[in-house]
Order: sequence, then structure tokens, then C-alpha cells
Amino acid sequence: MDTKRFIGFNILFLLILAILPAQQNLTITIVNNTMYKIQNVQIRMAGGDSWGEDRLSANQELPRREILTLQLPGQLNAINRYDIRLTDVGGGTYIKQNVIIQANSRIVFTFDDFDRE
Repeated sequence: MDTKRFIGFNILFLLILAILPAQQNLTITIVNNTMYKIQNVQIRMAGGDSWGEDRLSANQELPRREILTLQLPGQLNAINRYDIRLTDVGGGTYIKQNVIIQANSRIVFTFDDFDRE
């Protein structure tokens, strides 16, 4: 392979790498507009078998009308679907299923999201 061709392939390879989306985290905001303090926030890929770990740190609560900002793994500008479950201090749960999440999504939970099952 001659030098010009070798340099051309290297430049092409670098250009392809430059236009591929970088693996980044999705930042989302959860808004607690329920009537209660939230003690657990769990997220899973839509339709998953089990809920993920609690996204709140030990002894952390999400008060009424407050927000929580989270980082989810994913590619910036990629559309992902998740199920999100909040558990209040009384044990009640609020669920949103199959939520399309994009970078900087804002997900608002209200009493209408209360899981009556």
C-alpha cells in the first residue's frame, strides 16, 4: 500500500470516528407533584423483569413539589424507553410505563400516576 493511500485510509477512519455519537449519560429530571414525600426512585428498561436499585441515596427523600436530577446510561440524542416507579413514605407507588426519555427529559409525577394494584 503506498503512502498516499495509507494516509487517506487513516483520515477516513478518523472522520468516521468523529461523526459517530459519543457514549454519554442522559440527564433527566423527575418532578414530585404527588401529595407525599418519596423515599424510593427506581428505573428499569421498559418491560423489564425487575426494578433497578433505588436512585436516592440512603436516608434521602424527595419532598413534594421538589425535583430530582438523575444520570442514565445511554447515547445523547438516542431515544430510550423506561419504566419509572416512585414509592412514597407510606408505601404507595406511582408508576409511569414505557416513557420515552431523551436528553434533559422532565418527567412529572402526580397523584394520577398512583398504582392502584
